[in-house]
Amino acid sequence: MCNHPSHQTLPLIQARHITSHRPNLAQPTKTLRLPDLVAPFLEHGIMGVAWFLSGRWVLHSFNESALGFVGAAMMLWAGVKALIVFATYGIALYAVLFRRHWFGHVAERHHIARVNARITRDLEAGDVARAMDRMRGLLCAYPDNMGLRRRLAIYLMDAGQMAAAGRYIMLHPAPTAQEREAIRAFYKANGHDPFQILRKTVRGIRGPGLSRGSQRVLLQLYRSIDRPADRQSWLYRAVGRYLAYMLRPRAQVIWEDHRATVIETALLASLMTAFVMLKG
Repeated sequence: MCNHPSHQTLPLIQARHITSHRPNLAQPTKTLRLPDLVAPFLEHGIMGVAWFLSGRWVLHSFNESALGFVGAAMMLWAGVKALIVFATYGIALYAVLFRRHWFGHVAERHHIARVNARITRDLEAGDVARAMDRMRGLLCAYPDNMGLRRRLAIYLMDAGQMAAAGRYIMLHPAPTAQEREAIRAFYKANGHDPFQILRKTVRGIRGPGLSRGSQRVLLQLYRSIDRPADRQSWLYRAVGRYLAYMLRPRAQVIWEDHRATVIETALLASLMTAFVMLKG
């Protein structure tokens, strides 16, 4: 059956269709995003300008007293922040032009692209078994890659291994109708036991590469576990800690990731309030 030409072509078409179906919802969160590029400018560039203007005002307002040295120190700190901005974006520009491999995960993306090209050639030649072996090999190296998981699940479904396909696609936040059928088969094969489903779903997954959509699917599965013995297991506690950290409230994320900037802004505001009161 698998050697029939039309049967060989169908999974390849399905792979291209399914993997392009709202893939952004399952993309890893570890990729370089626009906020990552803007953050140094906001934290050092804008704050540097604020320190410079504030220090200049203090220096001119209190130039006949010892407080003027505070303004000079504020301007020097602004100069340090300017150097940080120029160094950060200067190195980034150099890397873009001459050292693109410096950016994170470039080697990973190139490796996946090369192996994916070989997988496509195997599929076009009708060697589905070899293609699936390559997919499993890639997943051993990159277990959080939902695109690879979906592609392998397609061929498992085509081979009639619906439960195995459901395990690979379990955490995708936007499964197709065919994939939902595989997920139901995965549930049925495990007796609809949420703890066993959780255990098999997270096997091999590292976690940081999961998108927020996939993390929310994992959270729903985690919350469905109600047996006291399961809740006492190390796996349940580990997944709980992981989800508590990754799905923190936005305000907590801002505070923890930008604590130094928040403290620096409060310090500058306090200094300027004090100088304005002294001036008045």
